[in-house]
Amino acid sequence: MSGAVDVALVGEDTTHAVLLGVLLRETIREAAGAAGREWIVDNLEHEPAFIGGVDLTGFIPGLRYTSALTPLPPPSARPTIGGRAVRLRGLIDGAPREVESKKWQYLLLELLSRSPKPGALLVARDTDGEPTNLDGLRQVAAYFTGLDPSLRVVVAAPHRDAECWLVAGVEPANDREREAHAAVQRELSFNPLMSSDRLTGQPNDAPTDAKRVLRRLLCLDVASRPLTPAELRDYHPRLLSDLKRLRDRGERSGLMAFLDALGADVVPLFVV
Repeated sequence: MSGAVDVALVGEDTTHAVLLGVLLRETIREAAGAAGREWIVDNLEHEPAFIGGVDLTGFIPGLRYTSALTPLPPPSARPTIGGRAVRLRGLIDGAPREVESKKWQYLLLELLSRSPKPGALLVARDTDGEPTNLDGLRQVAAYFTGLDPSLRVVVAAPHRDAECWLVAGVEPANDREREAHAAVQRELSFNPLMSSDRLTGQPNDAPTDAKRVLRRLLCLDVASRPLTPAELRDYHPRLLSDLKRLRDRGERSGLMAFLDALGADVVPLFVV
């Protein structure tokens, strides 16, 4: 490692937190292995040091994150500078604000006001089928990196749903899973492993629902619900450890772009 670096993870739920934290660790593992620095790999349960108010360390060592579902704080609870509450104006960097930009600016400002300040922010927001849903977050990310070019802000934008990235990591491991994969593929008329971006987040009763498809592929059940923290603990090594597979399958879902951004912007903080 190049030194202690805190990383703030921000997402809507446990799935987002696992995607952010585990994929960062895996990209560091890949880079450290290529550089012949095995001691970095041996220390991955302790570094990066993840920060956030939601504690998942009982399921995945060291994993913490901040919920992005927190509503805008009331004026009395907003971040302060010099003892004065921050009030956001109608423009950001002289440009009209995108939808959700105030929410993201308050949330990231609160994280960046910590001491020590995190060296990187990884933020997840599903597209829900509309890539413009990310415009407010991207606007705020650009604003903060413009203020501090040393800050690394990486946006994870699963298209269309976080579970699409997990589906891309599935490789049937036995006859039962192979039969489940074949059945799902027949029903959808496309291979969800190779085209996970065609899966959806809504409505939950659709055959293309990513959460339901993932659970069917893993032979868990046919429910439309996220993997539980315990299930994510058990399955994430299978689903997220083969970065080549994820890159090969993740171009259209935003997964490859996220992995590339981690490698370019965040991994050098840990592997030099």
